[in-house]
Amino acid sequence: MQATLTEQQELIVESVGRMTDDGISKAQGVLKGESWPSDPDSALLQDWVGLGVPESMQGAGGGLLDLALVLKTLALRIVPNKFSQHAIAVQVAMTAGLPVADALSASSRWCLAVAEHGAEPFGPFQGKSEGEKVTAEKNGVPHGADADLAVVVLDNDLVALAKASAIDSASSADPLNPCASLSFKASTSIGVATGARKGLMRATALMAADLCGVAQGAIDLGASYAKERVQFGKPIGIYQGVAHQLANAVVAAETAWSLTLYACWALDNDSDDAERAVHAAKAKASEAAVFSAERALQVHGGMGMTWEASPHLFLRRALAGSAFLGGAHWHRRTLGTAILKQHDKT
Repeated sequence: MQATLTEQQELIVESVGRMTDDGISKAQGVLKGESWPSDPDSALLQDWVGLGVPESMQGAGGGLLDLALVLKTLALRIVPNKFSQHAIAVQVAMTAGLPVADALSASSRWCLAVAEHGAEPFGPFQGKSEGEKVTAEKNGVPHGADADLAVVVLDNDLVALAKASAIDSASSADPLNPCASLSFKASTSIGVATGARKGLMRATALMAADLCGVAQGAIDLGASYAKERVQFGKPIGIYQGVAHQLANAVVAAETAWSLTLYACWALDNDSDDAERAVHAAKAKASEAAVFSAERALQVHGGMGMTWEASPHLFLRRALAGSAFLGGAHWHRRTLGTAILKQHDKT
C-alpha cells in the first residue's frame, strides 16, 4: 500500500476544495429556509460521480480512495450536497453488477435504501425479490424523498434498483441530510443482483471517509475560534483546557483517517482483512467525528450552543453519519467477533 497520496489524488482534493469554500454559509442558509444550492451538486454529478467505477461500466476508473477523498473534502466544510449519498448508492449497485450508466450521466439520482426496523446494519433483512417485484420497508433513507431510484438491499445478499411506491418523511439529526421512509410494495425493479454485503462494505468505508472529514472540519473550526477569542488578554487557545481538547480530537481524527485509508485500499485489493479493516475504520471514524464536534462546541463556550454558531452543524452531521450503516459499538463488536473467530481457526 502506498502511504502517501498521488499527485492526481492531491489534485482531486484541491479541485473539490475549491467548490466548498462557502460550505458553512450555504449550510446555514439551508437551515434558515433558503433553497437547496445547485452547486456543488451539479458540477460533482457531472464530473466526479464516475470515480471508483471501472471504465468497463462507463465510469472514470480509479479506486475507492479517490472517491473517499471527494467525500471527505465535502464533509470538511459541511457543504450541503446530495452527491455523497448518490455516489455511495452507485458503489453498492456497481459492486453487484447492476447497470449504473444513468447514474453516472447525472440523468438519474439515486439513494441507498438499506436500514429496516429491527434489522442489524448488514442484515438479515426482510426485503424480498420475487422475480422483478420488490417488497420492502426501508427507514432512515438519506435524501430518499427526492431520489429517482433507490438501490434497495434485500435478503439473501440481493440488491435491486427500484422506485418507491410510497414515501413518508422521517426525522433526522442532520437537516442537511433529510431522511425518508420508503415502501416498496411489489414494485417493479430495473434489475436484481447478488453482492449486497460486498457493496455495503464499500459504502461503509465511504461513510468513514465522510466522518473523517466532519471530524477534521470541526477541529479546524474550533482551532480557528481558539485563535481569535481573547480572554484575560490572551487567545484562549494557549490555555491547556482548550488546547488539550483539540489535541485529543486531532489524534482521534488522524487515527480514523489512517484506518479509512487502509480500508479503502484493502477493499480495492481484495485483502483478506478487508472486512475487518472496514469495521475498524467505521467504528473509529464515528467516534472521532462525534468527539471532535463536541470539542469544537465546547471551545466555543455558550455561543457554541446557539443556532447562529456553526459547531452544531458538525455535531448534527457526526451523529447522523455515525448511526448510518452501523454505529461505533456495533462495528467494534463485529470486529471483535471476527478476530476471535480468526484466532480460533489458528
